[in-house]
Amino acid sequence: MLILALAILQVAAATTTAATAPAPPEHIVFLLIDDYGFGDASYKRAMYNETAPPPTPHIDELALNGIRLESHYVNKLCSPSRTSLLSGRYAYTNGMDDGVIQDGENVDLPLNLRTIGDRLSQDGGWMTSAYGKWDAGMTVWGSTPTCRGFDHFNGFYSASSDYYSHMVGAGFDYHNNFETDVGADQVYTTHKVTREVQNWITQKVKESKDAKTFAYVAHEAVHGPLEVPLSYVKGPCEKLIPADRPSRRIYCGMVRAVDESVANITRTYKELGIFDRTLFILTGDNGGIPIVGGNNYPLRGTKATTFEGGVRSISFASGAGIHPDLRGTISHELMHVTDWLPTIVEGIAGLSLDTTGRPCPTCTRRVAPLDGVNQWDMFNQVGGTSRRTEVLLDLQSTAKNMYASETLIPGSGAIRVGRWKLLH
Repeated sequence: MLILALAILQVAAATTTAATAPAPPEHIVFLLIDDYGFGDASYKRAMYNETAPPPTPHIDELALNGIRLESHYVNKLCSPSRTSLLSGRYAYTNGMDDGVIQDGENVDLPLNLRTIGDRLSQDGGWMTSAYGKWDAGMTVWGSTPTCRGFDHFNGFYSASSDYYSHMVGAGFDYHNNFETDVGADQVYTTHKVTREVQNWITQKVKESKDAKTFAYVAHEAVHGPLEVPLSYVKGPCEKLIPADRPSRRIYCGMVRAVDESVANITRTYKELGIFDRTLFILTGDNGGIPIVGGNNYPLRGTKATTFEGGVRSISFASGAGIHPDLRGTISHELMHVTDWLPTIVEGIAGLSLDTTGRPCPTCTRRVAPLDGVNQWDMFNQVGGTSRRTEVLLDLQSTAKNMYASETLIPGSGAIRVGRWKLLH
């Protein structure tokens, strides 16, 4: 009888746990902030040269009501991080380990790889969209977002552009799907991205209240050039930062503009009645750059280095799908940007992680297994732990390194195993 009673209690406990597990989100907003410093949200309370971080009340609200990921890793540069996110593979695995895709360079995320957009839209019927900075290749139309799983794209292909003119060298780089978006001229990029997200989600919900949506919101901010409307610098940034630190002041204004973007996007999701069914994820693509205002305190290093300040990013997840007991917590569990594809595709959408690639007669690099792992248990189960014990942070096997003159490392590598980290 005692054994039977214990068995009944175990079944009851398991049933209770399953019953209280939250339903997966029906909408996802993935916010990728460019060159965002590890300490540059006010909830971090990280000082920088005796100045407080930029005020980010709306980012803070999401972060403090979600799970703050304090051991979330990315690559040291933007193109490698973005292609890792899109493909679920390390930059070394997908051939993007040599650095940033320079404007006009004949380099792409391999066309035989299926992206997170491909998987959600083709396999799961999700509505998908991408905004802002692409930076994953543009040599042929097949390299661009609307041919890589995103139903809609509004943004630019390059690594950076002027925030108002959207010029990259002598060319205008802002697009709406396959067309040049001439209406973007003289519209501040952060504002443009925000309005496009709001318009798209409003249209999709109007078309179908049952639609599942994924919005990849890749802000150009706070990457250089340092540009922002003066109104964002006035007031709090002037009070927090002395006039003799103009770069930090402008950077502060750019962060405030991103925070306002987060407020406007979340407000739209609330007005549409889908906020409670939406998961918001925010991360940087690499560390901040102190000489142009970024702050990675208390981490050592900066963008383009494999010290923690270059590869450990500010990150959190908040909203639908997060277990109620985990809201407002801090996680030090190991996670990498490659993990988001399997976490979202398999963990949230319940889709297969089949690694069959896309047809590509010209591709020479084979379709390798995924490097990312499904970490959804960390978010929707109490006691869920990382499925990682190690993470490859960087591996450049060639002598090509666009930052060699700064880092003095012609080829580099970094790995974390448990509590230990090895740099080469």
